[in-house]
Formats: sequence, structure tokens, C-alpha cells
Amino acid sequence: MASPNAALSADAQAHSSPSSKRMSIQRYSKFKERSFITSKNEHIPLLESLSQSPRIVLLGDSMIERMQTTGQCTSLEPWPSASLLDDAHLESERTKECPYQRLEGVFYAGVGGDKYENILYRLYGDEERQLPGLVDALRPPDIKLWFIHAGTNNLHPKRGLPAASVEVLRLVLETILAISASETRILLSGLFYRADVADQLVDEANTKLEDLVASINDDAKTEPRLFFIRAPDSVRIEVDLEDHVHLNAKGYRLWFEYLLPKLAIYSI
Repeated sequence: MASPNAALSADAQAHSSPSSKRMSIQRYSKFKERSFITSKNEHIPLLESLSQSPRIVLLGDSMIERMQTTGQCTSLEPWPSASLLDDAHLESERTKECPYQRLEGVFYAGVGGDKYENILYRLYGDEERQLPGLVDALRPPDIKLWFIHAGTNNLHPKRGLPAASVEVLRLVLETILAISASETRILLSGLFYRADVADQLVDEANTKLEDLVASINDDAKTEPRLFFIRAPDSVRIEVDLEDHVHLNAKGYRLWFEYLLPKLAIYSI
């Protein structure tokens, strides 16, 4: 019998019809009550109320979800908010080479506690529970940029990021590539250090993520649309976390300062 890792690899790399590939991917998605409730009651209704698709989608776990609380931002409002990065700061950072200004049409699709498997679940939805998937609700061809931060919930405190989790992430990334327009870009974020996981395990996990991006781009044999960016070195776990893993307001400010020019350039 093939191992789960081998099965995942085979599915991720298979060149099958869209319907059979979708069925294959759904085998590895996982229901989580909070993922279901947040999608059904918040994300999907908001998307269905829009007259046009978001330009940028931030997809992931609590680090994305908390952008709207600790990060003081609101979905589809100019990002980042003036309460976190004021106009004077943006003006001081603006250059001709890097247009440093607030971004429009940013949609937050983060759910606390989500693993890669739960993100797959939200992407495809749940017919049995009458939950539409983000794949259908987002109108993906209109999206300029996907930014993904997830994986910290897949980390094992002693063994790091399992190979099987990396292969589920492959399915997430290849799904987004397949449903997106040819000019759409995807940024995969590296993981932040945590107070309860050894730095070495986080470093090893980030190397796996970077290698995965390289592997997918090599397989595609086209101009790369998928890119890896590391978490900012400016965020320090001693002062910029509010617990063992989540950023405090200062941590989000540092992250947004780092992300803003990158998201601006890749979403043009």
C-alpha cells in the first residue's frame, strides 16, 4: 500500500481532468468547525455581496485573521489602515522606484487554527453542509495577487513541518495557480519564529517551503508566478509577540512595513 506522502505527491503532480483533480484534492481537505463557521457566516456572504472581485487576497491562518483585530485593518478598506501606519510614515518611505501607498481591494481570508488541510477545505467548500468554496466565490481570474501565510499550525514542536503537510500545501498552491489568470502572482510567506518551537525547526520548515516553490516553478516550465518571501527579521519574539505565536500591534506594524512594498509591486 502506498504511503500517505506518496499518495499526496502522486495527486499533486497528476495531470488529470479538472473534475478528477478536484475530487483528488478534496480527499485531503479537512473540516474544522471554526473554518466552516467563518467561511459560511463571514467570508462567503461578504464576497457574494460585492459587485467586483477583490484585487488582492490574503489567505491563511490566525496571522491573517488577526490583521483585522490586532492589525487594526478592515477587509476591503485601504490597507494598511492609517491607525497602524499613518500617512506621514507612508510619505517618508515613498520613492520613485517603490510606490509606497495604501492598497485597495484587499480581502482577508484568514481563520485562526487553520492548517493547510483546512485551507483546502475552505477553497473547495462543502456540498454536504451547503458551504460554497472560495474558489467559486472569489472569481479568481480577476485577482491580481494572492498572499498566503499558513503552516505554523502544521508545525510539530519536536519534529517540525512534516513532509505530508508540505505536499498538502503543494495542492493549495497548485489549485490557486490553476484557477488564476496567467498574470496573477502568488506570494508564499515564510513562517515567523515562535516562543514554543525551536528556531532551527522553523528555519527547516521555511527551507522546505522555499524548496517547494522552486519545485512547482520548475515543473511549470513557464515564467514563474509563485514566489517565496521570508518573514521579516525586524520582528523579534521577545518584544513583538503577545503570546507564544501571535504578533502584537507593533509586530503587525513591522510586518506591514515589510509587506507593503512587496504586495504593491507584485499586484501591479
